[in-house]
Amino acid sequence: MNEVFKWEFTDWGPNYISFSGANIDGGFNGEGGAQVSNGGVLVVIYANDLNQTLECVVKAGGEISKPTL
Repeated sequence: MNEVFKWEFTDWGPNYISFSGANIDGGFNGEGGAQVSNGGVLVVIYANDLNQTLECVVKAGGEISKPTL
């Protein structure tokens, strides 16, 4: 998603990728059995034009798993 959000990504193996360049560094865990619980972290990504950003994500090969309302 570098072409959409202009972040830099580093692959650390088949289940983890980190990112930088978003005014904060972070990462994504791809473990299939990870449990989500109350009190977890909520990630919010702001976009000036949400519809345009969603279109760019899809064009870049991304998948929208839950559409916006």
